[in-house]
Amino acid sequence: MATIHATRTIAADPASVALLLAGPTATELFAAATPVLPAAPDADLLAEIPPPHRSGVGFATSVSISSGERPLAWGSLTIQPGGRLGTTISVALQSVDGADRSALQRWLTAGLAELASAAMARACAA
Repeated sequence: MATIHATRTIAADPASVALLLAGPTATELFAAATPVLPAAPDADLLAEIPPPHRSGVGFATSVSISSGERPLAWGSLTIQPGGRLGTTISVALQSVDGADRSALQRWLTAGLAELASAAMARACAA
């Protein structure tokens, strides 16, 4: 097992980001999958992210990632105030043996970038 970390700062408040992750948008944002399993390069990844719950001054939730019927990684996602910069989202995952760690890292980073874009678009629309 390997640990994978990704962090992203978003110009939006933590509650707005948590609300964005509480709906079906969370799965859609992470839907554009990069292959992680060499044995199944065409398999789509599915991120399961339950609605975040209050945790101190921020929010937290679990994350599980699978490809077809095979689990690939699981861990946690935290949403914390980032000072004047907005919100800091951190994800820590444990990947299973056989998962391509660098591909999973790229996929996670791209998903957080999509989340940042959606949060900023929603903040500008308000």
